[in-house]
Order: sequence, then C-alpha cells, then structure tokens
Amino acid sequence: MIFLHAPVKFDRLIGETGISVDSFIEEYSMAKGKNRDLVKLKSSESAHCYYTKKNRRNTTARIEIKKYDPTLRRHVMYRETR
Repeated sequence: MIFLHAPVKFDRLIGETGISVDSFIEEYSMAKGKNRDLVKLKSSESAHCYYTKKNRRNTTARIEIKKYDPTLRRHVMYRETR
C-alpha cells in the first residue's frame, strides 16, 4: 500500500502502478468527501506541472496561483488544466 503523507509526484506513482489518475485516487485515498477532485496545475512558462485537490462545489473557477517552478528555478504562474 502507498501512503500519501508528503507531496508526491503522481506521474511517477501512476506510471509504477499502471492505472488511471481517478482510479489511483479512489483506491489509495482514505475516507474523505466526494466533492474533491484532482486537478492539474501547469506552469505558464515551462512544461512542469503540479497536482492538487480542489473542491468543485466551492471553487468553480479555474485555479491560478504562483508557485515555484524547479525547471526555471523561480516562481511563475500556474493555471489549472482539465
């Protein structure tokens, strides 16, 4: 069993398990509400991306947030992609 206590690179874990993102979250997450969905945040200046969860009922608009981009080694704008 894989425990997700720290920030995890989902691409690596999904590649190791060979299942889809939704199936992975359903199988390995603990008992939590059904309102949260996994969203992908993509850098506006490079190909790097983060994954996070979002409550779609409370936050219907797409997320835009400044985060650290390790490929560029500086903070850039990340936008939600679907």
